[in-house]
Amino acid sequence: IVSLLTTIVIYRSNIFQNINNLEFSSLLLIVLFSSFLLISAYDLLAVYLVLEMQSLCFYAFASFKRNSAASTEAGLKYFILGSLASCFFLLGLSIIYGCFGTLNLNDLLILSSFTFDNNFYALNTLLFFAFLTVICVFLFKLGVFPFHWWQPDVYEGAPLSSTIIFVLIPKLVFFCFLTKYIYIHINNFGIIRDFFLISGILTVSVGSVFAIQQKRLKRLYIFSSIAQVGFLVIILVTDFLEGYAFLYFFLFVYLISSSLIWIFYSVLLDSMTKVKVFKSQGTEQILLSSLSNLFKKNKIWSFIFLVTFFSLAGIPPFAGFLAKFFVLFELLKNSYNFSTIFLTLISALSVYYYIRIVKILFFEPSKKVVNSLSLIFNGAIINLEYLIVSIGLIFLTVLFINPKILMLIAQKLALGVL
Repeated sequence: IVSLLTTIVIYRSNIFQNINNLEFSSLLLIVLFSSFLLISAYDLLAVYLVLEMQSLCFYAFASFKRNSAASTEAGLKYFILGSLASCFFLLGLSIIYGCFGTLNLNDLLILSSFTFDNNFYALNTLLFFAFLTVICVFLFKLGVFPFHWWQPDVYEGAPLSSTIIFVLIPKLVFFCFLTKYIYIHINNFGIIRDFFLISGILTVSVGSVFAIQQKRLKRLYIFSSIAQVGFLVIILVTDFLEGYAFLYFFLFVYLISSSLIWIFYSVLLDSMTKVKVFKSQGTEQILLSSLSNLFKKNKIWSFIFLVTFFSLAGIPPFAGFLAKFFVLFELLKNSYNFSTIFLTLISALSVYYYIRIVKILFFEPSKKVVNSLSLIFNGAIINLEYLIVSIGLIFLTVLFINPKILMLIAQKLALGVL
């Protein structure tokens, strides 16, 4: 569903960035196919092969604009770091196979249910290292602290359509497999809970702090998504059924909000390209100052921007408030009191850069760029995109009033993992 919602945005992004839609769509279909395989995989070797198939497409996506130095650099950086992560993933799999003689997840679940005493200290150490290595590879792909530092540069340098795919599509797939994998081993390695908690809190902190310093809209989006992923990682330390249900609830709300944000960015970038704001290809970077007093020029899109960012910030009456509330409530329920207080303070800090954008949209003095944009911006969207945005806004509002349907779906997904 997320892929279908973003297809129109990706298509129009490819058009104004002069990207071959046929080649791009072929790779996108391979990514979707590998995503379905990854969700269904129950053998770690099959998981590795599927990840490699998906990663090769991502490397091509990042460097799709061959005439852009930034895109080429992003693809090369992604390829080198992704290859290194694949090596560590294979290392972890080899240790697991050496200890248990199998890579099947069902068999590993049975074998991991036995606890080894102190006479098997070396075996316990090897298994812990292998388990942590595999988890770190997925945290690297999700951009979680301390593996987040590559993501802003790669995502910013990649074409817009590629960035939309990176931010939206893999998140659900990786968390589906990660929850399934953690459930197998978490009882034997309780220290992993602390690792997730610390990593998640630092991810939220780093994403929020660095987002405040950004002057470019796309980079601010990227750091904002890093902060949102931090909440998803933190919820992994809680009880399985309720924690996983809240994780999927948060993930769905995040995907809806992010889809609206990238639709807005795509339309704005398309408008700026048509009025020739950018002097040359490869320099398409929208500054926050370009949004100055946009409310006077286009009230509808300013309102969409306001609702979407308020939802991401966790401000009622939008679904993002419930998503963050459920995470904090589950942490309190599991006696993580200090972490809950700290997360609440960091969330309050993150509201600053959302409010800052609202201030620019509604109250900043008008810029010449926006004046030149207004004529094209009003007619730069097709009816289907209007429909997608309308449905997204309705969901963000209705889910706050009645979240039962989405929560039931999230609980069924959590039961499917268990």
